Amino acid sequence: MIEALLCDPGSNPEFLEIENTLRRNPAQVIRRAKDGSVVALQAIAQSCRDMRTLQTRAVVDVFCSHVSASKIPRPFFESSPSALSALGCAFWSFTAMNELTDMPDVSTSKTRCTAQIAEAWDGIYHWTAFFDELSPQLPRKEQKTIHLLISNTVFIVTQHLPARPRVLQTPGILELAASLWVKEPKYTSALESIGQPTSLVVLVLKSADDAMLDRFVDAAGGLRARVARAALSHLHGVLKEEGPEGPLWPIVPHLHVLRCLTSGESDSLRSEMLKQRGVPMVTQALVALATRGSHELSDTRGPIQLALQLLALLIMTGDGVRWLCSALHEGLLRAYAEILQATKHYDAAQLQQMAELLTEVLRYLVYKPVVKAVAQSLHEIDMDIGVALRRVKGSVLKEAWLSMESRSKTQARLKDEWDADKRGYCDKCRRCADRTAFKQCARCKDALYCSEVCQTADWHIHKTLCSIRTQLSLRANLPTKGTHLFLQRLALHDARQNLAVLRSEAREDYPSASLHEIGVALEYNLPTPRRSVFLLDDYYVSEYIASTEEGVAEARMESIIHVARTTTQSMTLIECTTVLGHKLILTLVLVYPSIWDARGDLGDLDYRVVAFEMAEMVRSDVEYSDASDA
Repeated sequence: MIEALLCDPGSNPEFLEIENTLRRNPAQVIRRAKDGSVVALQAIAQSCRDMRTLQTRAVVDVFCSHVSASKIPRPFFESSPSALSALGCAFWSFTAMNELTDMPDVSTSKTRCTAQIAEAWDGIYHWTAFFDELSPQLPRKEQKTIHLLISNTVFIVTQHLPARPRVLQTPGILELAASLWVKEPKYTSALESIGQPTSLVVLVLKSADDAMLDRFVDAAGGLRARVARAALSHLHGVLKEEGPEGPLWPIVPHLHVLRCLTSGESDSLRSEMLKQRGVPMVTQALVALATRGSHELSDTRGPIQLALQLLALLIMTGDGVRWLCSALHEGLLRAYAEILQATKHYDAAQLQQMAELLTEVLRYLVYKPVVKAVAQSLHEIDMDIGVALRRVKGSVLKEAWLSMESRSKTQARLKDEWDADKRGYCDKCRRCADRTAFKQCARCKDALYCSEVCQTADWHIHKTLCSIRTQLSLRANLPTKGTHLFLQRLALHDARQNLAVLRSEAREDYPSASLHEIGVALEYNLPTPRRSVFLLDDYYVSEYIASTEEGVAEARMESIIHVARTTTQSMTLIECTTVLGHKLILTLVLVYPSIWDARGDLGDLDYRVVAFEMAEMVRSDVEYSDASDA
């Protein structure tokens, strides 16, 4: 039946006759349409946009009468003439409604027709659900036609603001929105009207909780992976189809859908979006909005904020290091550089919100991959950002950028120095040479000696340290390179750089304790790292870290603390708190010799990490402190 409705009517003599009558005597054709003539409705639907005599309340009433819920043929039998007639009347009524409202926005006829059509919402809703159920039985081409038609009609109703509460209160609207949305065709520049199901989803899920999101997922096929894939494929289709010079308006509704789907407390949908490369795609959209938006959209502030909020949510969900690096590689800092040049268009609250993701970058500059990605991104920005910054006065966004830029340069310099330094020192005679010229202790793989003479002479000192190092490394599976090694070296470097302040604090807080009884705490989870000291005898990690069933991490950390308290060797325990996604990570680093000894002949690379362990912290009551509090 639908295939017949979509056929060229030029070969139908009855249609040609009615079309001629319509030009001479519209009232006659309108009466026939009111009485249920499918051909008359078809003729009016195809002519109403160009004939003002058909843009009347009486004609719209005819269309609305044919989409009454009472006229839905249930059960539907294709062989039933009455069922086919009802189907045809509804189809062409929907088509006419689309034509009447697809006129310039200044048209008074469009405004009047939209309000009148919205009054028929109950019938439109039930017929839309009926067509949606019927469409899978049709060929693919006809499915797309029906989908576009019913989606546009629902969209027409939602554009009439007084009708929106009624739409949202309709039982089953969420399920219908999900069903239409997952069937939305891939975006092409030729189909400018594609996106109505997306707009309906944004409206329905604007204040969604986890229960609503679960219902949406069930209605969209029951799989979160499918929903995440559909949401991102729509955005990807726009980015790929239009390319770097295409229009930006189709991007915005898809960003809204992604934000709605990530609004719940549960991480399940966000995790699926990460698997589907959500971070790179959202970053690409952000870069497009920041670099070209001011020329193409009347107001890009909302979409840019939306993209930044979405990125922050996704990065916080998974392994923050991996996804932050992904965003940086796709041009996150380039987008921020563009935003900085337009700060005069934003108010203080908007700038504060946009600065939050840059603050996250600050927290992650303790991880080597992030340091490397930030340095590369800053190098690739092909504009004089300094000029833009000089024009910005007193902005939190500017302050966040300058802090990020300054710290990243410092960390990148340290990384390059440590990566390039191949020197080694004999643990006995302190001879300096290339590390390859020395031999390692066969047992702990840590101590270096230039000869067997030095190794033998140092054994009475090294044997205790060697035993401790071997014992703890077997339990802790100690990393020796990459991200963890960089964090170890950074912690040691920061502690040594702030030694005078730490000593003063130790004397003030623990006047009767020896420095070798005191550890150092570094809180890298704050935008401005906080440094403090603690007494080893009063230090227990069990109250800070998340318990695991095996209790392995707790046992390893307690072992490290025990060694720091009891060993006769001169060591220092350094505690680091870092961010990783939505987790806080506690890291213990036990170094030899003690930093309190402050030997001037030793550099950062001359200290040994005796033991190292990481564990997730309990953070139910943990809140980030403001930088000014630090």
